[in-house]
Amino acid sequence: MPFHPAPHDDLSDYISYPQDFLSDIYQRLLEVRPYFPGDTNVTGHCIDSLLERLEMQGAKRAFESD
Repeated sequence: MPFHPAPHDDLSDYISYPQDFLSDIYQRLLEVRPYFPGDTNVTGHCIDSLLERLEMQGAKRAFESD
């Protein structure tokens, strides 16, 4: 399956398995997310936004399968 052409096209040129790379980032963000709670926590909001974007790109939790 070809990697999504935008906005990560340059990433796919350098990483042989971009989906695994994105899923790894996703998993790491899930692990640190509990340390940034609250509705007014800017870092928590950024992490939530990144998690959402990674989910849109097909990132999966470590225990999820295709």
